Amino acid sequence: MANLEELKTLLDIIAICVALAESPLVLAVTGIVAIIYLLLKSNYNKGSQG
Repeated sequence: MANLEELKTLLDIIAICVALAESPLVLAVTGIVAIIYLLLKSNYNKGSQG
C-alpha cells in the first residue's frame, strides 16, 4: 500500500499532466502508468523485505 507521501507525489504528477494536456487520452495513460508504478513498487518492496 502506498503511503501518504507517495500518494501526494502521484497526485502532483497527475495534476501536472492535466495542466499540460487536458485530454482523456493523457489522463487514461497517466492513470495506467501510475497503477503500474504502484504495483511494481509494492512488489519490489515485498521482495526486498524478505
